[in-house]
Amino acid sequence: MPQPAKRSRIAIGDTTITYLPDGFGAHNPDVLFPGVDWTTRPGRLQDGQLLLSFGSFLICAGDQRVLVDLAVGKIDVDVPGVAHLEGGALLQNLADEGLSAEDIDTVVYTHLHLDHVGWTSDVAPLPNGSATGSPTGLTFARARHLMSQDEWQYWSTRAAAMGGPDAEAVLKPLDGVVEFVKSGDTIAPGVTVEATPGHTPGHLAIVVRDPSGTRTESAYIVGDIL
Repeated sequence: MPQPAKRSRIAIGDTTITYLPDGFGAHNPDVLFPGVDWTTRPGRLQDGQLLLSFGSFLICAGDQRVLVDLAVGKIDVDVPGVAHLEGGALLQNLADEGLSAEDIDTVVYTHLHLDHVGWTSDVAPLPNGSATGSPTGLTFARARHLMSQDEWQYWSTRAAAMGGPDAEAVLKPLDGVVEFVKSGDTIAPGVTVEATPGHTPGHLAIVVRDPSGTRTESAYIVGDIL
């Protein structure tokens, strides 16, 4: 039976990419994929629900530690008719890698949908556009917080509309802190960003290569563009 994704790692030369789980959503498959006959896809559902995992990617490149996306945050909530969402394991999985929030040098967002920004501050945004309290600061306070300028400008005028970031829990804590990157920019040794707009106007992919050039393969962290 399907299970939420577990912590796992790949290496490109001396650079590692580790998936850090945060939680999962048990979704109504007919809402996500209307018209699909799931009887022709045995083993894809668990108790009639489609499981989707939430998490972040930790890139360790040289002495730099980068987190790609900040998952869903510490929530346990029903979205009636759509899904049940649970999160909150990211910091523990980071600790299991021997790291704390203070060890993260850079946070880079592929985009600002709510399941990618949940640990931005110490308050998790909820799917109904509200937050669980008033934030007191950024979770990864020592890190640079990067995204495309198009993404910031788009959501700054729309906030939580259509699954976007909560103004109190995400946008306000980032205001004045966020830095903008453009396609081709290097954010860590061998780590660059690539503009992949479509899913959102400022969506980015993160490209990881061996900075020494010894290994020729590359890895793409593609957010939701698939």
